[in-house]
Amino acid sequence: MSSPTNSQSKFRPYFSPAELTEIIRCVKASSTNQSLLAYLEAFAIKIKHGVMQPQLTIAPSLESKLGLGSSMSGSLPGPVPPTPAELYTIWKSNPEFLSPPEIAIIHTYRWENGLMTDEESSRFETALFDGAAGA
Repeated sequence: MSSPTNSQSKFRPYFSPAELTEIIRCVKASSTNQSLLAYLEAFAIKIKHGVMQPQLTIAPSLESKLGLGSSMSGSLPGPVPPTPAELYTIWKSNPEFLSPPEIAIIHTYRWENGLMTDEESSRFETALFDGAAGA
């Protein structure tokens, strides 16, 4: 059985609202694909306003029903990602430990908070607006 993989094929993943919010944050930070960002944001707005109903609801585990589960149930698995300010602090002392998406978050943080030189700010704005025009 072959699966369709052409550019017209579409697949539906299942995300919680928190997971979708995280995906949107990552796309904003690391991608210039504005059509993808617009699609995801519209999807999130429809969920927020009740236009879309859940397609899949996972029943709570037995441990959760008995109160033995983690108090973190319902949140994203794994550690909480660092804030832009925390990434900026890491960047100042150990930039080699950061991934390209994290560096993109730092550049945006620096630009939004006036932490760039005029030259850096100008280059960032040029890249930002040229990238948005090409999407």
